[in-house]
Amino acid sequence: MKKSYLKFAFSFWLLLYILLHLPAFQVNIQSMHSQRQCYTQNNIQNFAEEDFNILNPRQNNRGTGDGIYRMEFPLMQWLFAGVHKLADSGDLRITRCLSLLLGILSTIGIFYLLKTIFNDNLIAAIGSWFFSFAPTIYYFTVCPMPDNFALCAGIWSLTFFLISMKRSKKGMLILSGFLFMLSTAAKLPFIL
Repeated sequence: MKKSYLKFAFSFWLLLYILLHLPAFQVNIQSMHSQRQCYTQNNIQNFAEEDFNILNPRQNNRGTGDGIYRMEFPLMQWLFAGVHKLADSGDLRITRCLSLLLGILSTIGIFYLLKTIFNDNLIAAIGSWFFSFAPTIYYFTVCPMPDNFALCAGIWSLTFFLISMKRSKKGMLILSGFLFMLSTAAKLPFIL
């Protein structure tokens, strides 16, 4: 596949992907995972509005305590809260934009992963297209869930690992290990 066709295909996909996700920016959190999404968004807002210490993730259900609830390492929530602080807003749409960005980065990661494995741009483009429109990936791309961050870091970790094996580059292997660490810290099941 020629590079000019590849740029056109990527531009078309990106525009289509963003346009198809725009309606989700107008609705509140919903789905069978709404409790998890609300917890994550609440965590983001509490980082942004109260305590920006990454070691103190808070929930609103505090009872008589301080509300600190450590379920996983809240790196994604903390990073998103930093953007919320800069924007001076706790709007869910900011979180949805950042989650969409993670989805786009994941799809680009799948493209390079497949390109590294098959050494073919067409296979990589088709595979990344199918990945991005797989129902679970497509739907949860704009949802505030740490799984999105863990998946993105995991995909890029695997991509850099394979590149390091093909090209014998230690720097890529170290980057792969770092991204693997971030992926499993954000969501422990991603260690598998």
